[in-house]
Amino acid sequence: MVVPLVPMVAAPPTDTALKLKPWLATVVIAQFIVALLRFVIGDIWGGLSDMIVCLFGYYAVEDLTMLHTLWYSVMCGFNCMFDLLYLAIRVAELRRHYFHKDMPVMYNLASAVLIAAPVIAAVGCILSYRMYAEARDNLLGEGEAMIGRDQPSGLGGRHQNSAGYPAATYGGTQTAVLQEEQQAQNRFVPFSGNAHRMDTPR
Repeated sequence: MVVPLVPMVAAPPTDTALKLKPWLATVVIAQFIVALLRFVIGDIWGGLSDMIVCLFGYYAVEDLTMLHTLWYSVMCGFNCMFDLLYLAIRVAELRRHYFHKDMPVMYNLASAVLIAAPVIAAVGCILSYRMYAEARDNLLGEGEAMIGRDQPSGLGGRHQNSAGYPAATYGGTQTAVLQEEQQAQNRFVPFSGNAHRMDTPR
């Protein structure tokens, strides 16, 4: 996942962020429940990690800012990778006995929690990054529009041709502008009359 570096400004939430807010809140609540269940099954480190991610998720849901949604997405991404690694190790050890009806409830509960944790983290990562990406694109679009209005020429600017119509340019150079300059040079006519000295009477 590539995260472009853009200024983190306080901007109002986008329409997509407002629509996805209830879903993101549901993910954070589910993550909190999984964190509690991890303490129950004895996975203290996993429970603490999920609690920290839930804290970032709470601020992301409450503020819906670019900074908080990005941080929550990054935290969910890392948490998902570690949980998948933990899950792969358990599956490799238990194989067909990952769930077993003859084992205690805590055994099967641990197996279920280790499956739910990376799935919920992946969903939270995708939702929050989608919120951040749309806010970033809107911010960059507004910045480009402001540059286009404020910069009359040069990179991304605009020239006017001889008829007064704007002509788009790239890097401050355009074929039409060069042609107009060449035509102006061709229209130049040097002085061809008789020369006179200032101190000589005509």
